[in-house]
Amino acid sequence: MKWFGFFIRILIGGLFIYSSIPKIIDPIGFAMSIENYRILPVFLIKPAAFFLSFSLLLAGIALIIGFWTRIAIILAQILLVIFISALFSTIIRGIDIECGCFKGAKFKAKATFIFDIILFCLSFVVLFAKNIPFSIDKLIEKLTRKERKDYH
Repeated sequence: MKWFGFFIRILIGGLFIYSSIPKIIDPIGFAMSIENYRILPVFLIKPAAFFLSFSLLLAGIALIIGFWTRIAIILAQILLVIFISALFSTIIRGIDIECGCFKGAKFKAKATFIFDIILFCLSFVVLFAKNIPFSIDKLIEKLTRKERKDYH
């Protein structure tokens, strides 16, 4: 289970970083993608684009290096819920758009909706797994334990 958790942590972190970079490089393009969903008022589109792109990057980096893993996976889950909700909204309203997830990729809302639900479900493995290897969290825990032992 710990290796499956490691794989899922790296997968979600990698996908988040990979999808955040084009959004950060082209914030206007990402804002236009958000506008296509027809959910937010115009004055919130640019702040949402900024918040989402940098949240994706932050969560992705934290998951890859395994730092504050629980907080990072909860942030990832919140972002996935936002994406799933937005996609569901477009599907229900019959709006046929590409998700805007990855620059140049032509993923339709329904396919991305299913993919995001799968990622969301898999994210619980990381949330509840114990002893996921190769993380800064584990290193800090190990060093803290050693310091306590040396102190006594």
